[in-house]
This record gives sequence, structure tokens and C-alpha cells, in this order.
Amino acid sequence: MAQTQTHAEIDGKKVKVGDSVGFKCDYEQIGQIKEIKIERDWIGNPKTVLVLTSGSMPFGGGYIGGQRETEMELDRCWTLDY
Repeated sequence: MAQTQTHAEIDGKKVKVGDSVGFKCDYEQIGQIKEIKIERDWIGNPKTVLVLTSGSMPFGGGYIGGQRETEMELDRCWTLDY
């Protein structure tokens, strides 16, 4: 079972549950962090995974289109500076 944590760091900036981040799946999209999990890759190394929700509209694209929740590895996300 994956461990959870309350915050993570993307490019030196702290993000927490409730924050929005950008990610690319077919095209650039935005998701709100629902959960931050620490999982293990296929050789046992830890990796941070963000569970993201789409808000009022589902995500788009061919892979996750129509879904309202997805998981994305931390290193595939970026902070939003606005």
C-alpha cells in the first residue's frame, strides 16, 4: 500500500493537497491535487505520484478524456505561476 504525504516539491516550490498543477497528457491540462502518494517503481525505488482531479469539467484527450481523476508522476507536473 502506498504511503501518503501532505506536500511535495516541484522545481523547488512546495505544493500541497488542494493546489493546482499543470501536466501534459495529449496536451497541457490543469488538475487539482487530491492526494500525494509515495509508491515504488518496478525495481523498488520510491516515486511520488499525484492524484489529480479535473474540477467541474472532465479531462480531455485520448488517454484520459472524460475522466475526472487521474494519477501523474510528480516529475511530469509543473507549478502554475499566476
